[in-house]
Amino acid sequence: MHSPSIVLTVCEQHQVSPADFFGKGRTKKLSEARRAAIEALADAGFGTHATARLVKRDTSTVIYWLKQSARDRRRNYIRNYSANARSEVERIEHINCLQGTLRACMKELREIDPGLLAQVLS
Repeated sequence: MHSPSIVLTVCEQHQVSPADFFGKGRTKKLSEARRAAIEALADAGFGTHATARLVKRDTSTVIYWLKQSARDRRRNYIRNYSANARSEVERIEHINCLQGTLRACMKELREIDPGLLAQVLS
């Protein structure tokens, strides 16, 4: 896919006219469309300067969005990893708690009626 079609595709996806996309507007919708176009162009192999020319923005803007995207990906990875690790720790703690409860029940049963404990375990 060549660069103009990438930009036009992003404009269609974000429901933004090319005139607004290349204009001076700074609405959230336009910023998201520009960011998506910058990421798509970078993914397609365009360099920072070429991307800046294609989206008619300063090179520093392109660098900012690309770094921001990398930060977002890293932050999302860490959040997902932390959530998965947390849920695994919670699962292990729950199992340990159940094992402790089972031990306590067995100890109590042993004290009350050792014969009943043997029947339960067989």
